[in-house]
Amino acid sequence: MSCIIVFFSCNRSKVRQIPIIDFFKTPERSFYRISPDGKYVSYLKPFKDKQNIFIQSLADGKERMVTQFEDYSIRGDYFWTYNNQLVFSQDLIATDSVKMYAFDVATNKSRIILSFGNVRIGLVNRNRQQPDIITIKTNERDPGNFDVYRLNVKTGEMKTYLLNPGNITEWFADADGRIRLERASDGVNETILFRPDEDKPFKPIIENNFKNAVRPIAFTGIKNYFYALSNVNRDKMALVEINAEDGKEERTIFSCSKADITSFEYSKNKHRIEFTGWDRINAA
Repeated sequence: MSCIIVFFSCNRSKVRQIPIIDFFKTPERSFYRISPDGKYVSYLKPFKDKQNIFIQSLADGKERMVTQFEDYSIRGDYFWTYNNQLVFSQDLIATDSVKMYAFDVATNKSRIILSFGNVRIGLVNRNRQQPDIITIKTNERDPGNFDVYRLNVKTGEMKTYLLNPGNITEWFADADGRIRLERASDGVNETILFRPDEDKPFKPIIENNFKNAVRPIAFTGIKNYFYALSNVNRDKMALVEINAEDGKEERTIFSCSKADITSFEYSKNKHRIEFTGWDRINAA
């Protein structure tokens, strides 16, 4: 009688160690944006180790390089205007300055529309009624406060819209691009202010303190109502609708008895909240 003994060996698959540097690498693509006409998707992509803008046609998938900067990357807060212009900025660290550009998809050309030294710039609003005009905020006049301006992205002309008295921290525009809601702070308490039209003064409608908080989101497009997160007369933040004329809550849109509503997605085209989110911690 013969006996055959067969030995089987089992090699554990080796686990590849991920180099630490991989966690700090520039992503291959990031900060995606879809053009208002739905024909293009834009994103940031490395070129010569700097983040530059590329766009891809959604019809045929062809990619086009918009910028070719080798000195400083494009900031991630770039955006599309409603006339198919891409507006983007560069922070020039060596000169402590910022440049804002506009790229025209039709002509495939970029141009500088703003150039400031030691100034911060941010988008406040854009609207379909005036596609060439965007509303921006900048601290050019006062380093400690932002003022609001109207900027023509085709001509570069910038006009003063709202000067900050020193306590305004946020602005909210209606569907027509008119800023009619503001949030002010004295360092401790907050005040929500409203004006029925651009030729009227802002007046306080809501006072926030250490107990109550109302955080405006956007106008609903109906009357003078606006969406907000609020914990007034409740112990959790809820998504509500408020009448800006008197600051009173019209209705509760969504609330969770176990957690604060902490996030949301607002559609400017539809003037409505698409979804909300919250973090609920279950007790053990």
